[in-house]
Amino acid sequence: MPFFRFSSFGLRPCARFVSIHGIVTLGSLVAAATSFSTARADGKETAPEAGTAGAEIKKAGVYAGAGFIPRFAYHGGAFYRVLPDVAAEGEIAHGSYSLKFGGNGVESKRTHATLRGRYFVGSSFNLNAGLAYDILTDSSQYDESTAAGATTRVELESTVHQIEFELGLGNRWTMGSFLIGCDWIGIGLPLVQTSVSTKANDGAKAIGEKDDFESDAKARAKALSPHFLRLHLGYAF
Repeated sequence: MPFFRFSSFGLRPCARFVSIHGIVTLGSLVAAATSFSTARADGKETAPEAGTAGAEIKKAGVYAGAGFIPRFAYHGGAFYRVLPDVAAEGEIAHGSYSLKFGGNGVESKRTHATLRGRYFVGSSFNLNAGLAYDILTDSSQYDESTAAGATTRVELESTVHQIEFELGLGNRWTMGSFLIGCDWIGIGLPLVQTSVSTKANDGAKAIGEKDDFESDAKARAKALSPHFLRLHLGYAF
């Protein structure tokens, strides 16, 4: 199997190992964040993001940041407080990674648009859930030896569109109009793939690589998607 071909046994295990390790490590951070929120509420030091009586509640805001979904991605969004303890939020994120040497390599891109709700517990700790629309694009280029001993150039690209349910835990604080927050840990569960398309050059078609590449792309998209350490800064009003 070529080194630069995507497969279920290719780059995905590395991403899964990093994500799982991050989830285990971040467990203590989530607990600490929850404790911090409770302590602030018990001490009557309420933050503007608090949903408790007497706190200054910002009705809306915008933010931008970066984190892992599970690949590193930048994101930006806006929220509106529909109830004292509930905010509706829209967000879009984009991330990519590539591994290339000379003319051979692989590249993966992900665009992730989410509509979610946040329920605030105490002064800043929140539970969030929503639906996301994912566009995942994987491409691969490499030279493949044929049975006749010749070398053929293989170029492939698959794009998967799917809907995903996501669930997470985070904290968000405001100081005046300044907003800072972090979604410490979350998980994305693919629900349905709406479309799959694959482009292949003549070399890939000649050796029957197109169908295998598309199958691998579908399988990767169906895997659970850990999200963690998604930091953001913004402005609330």
